[in-house]
Amino acid sequence: MQDVCEEWLRCQRDWAYLQPIFDSNDITKQLPAESKKFKTVDKKWVEIIKGMESNPNVLVSCSRVLKDGSGLLETFR
Repeated sequence: MQDVCEEWLRCQRDWAYLQPIFDSNDITKQLPAESKKFKTVDKKWVEIIKGMESNPNVLVSCSRVLKDGSGLLETFR
């Protein structure tokens, strides 16, 4: 559980830094491949956050399996 929380915080920090950058139309035009990758990560992040909102029990949420069959720890790494 500690590993998941540590990776979660790292991912959240990185996402919060990159999200406003990739929301820029100029960046999307200049870096289309990177923007596409970020959009994929963004969708996964939203899926994880919604899952946590639906069940805020940290023990249950840290051990759940996502739609693609991966666990949270694998997803964050």
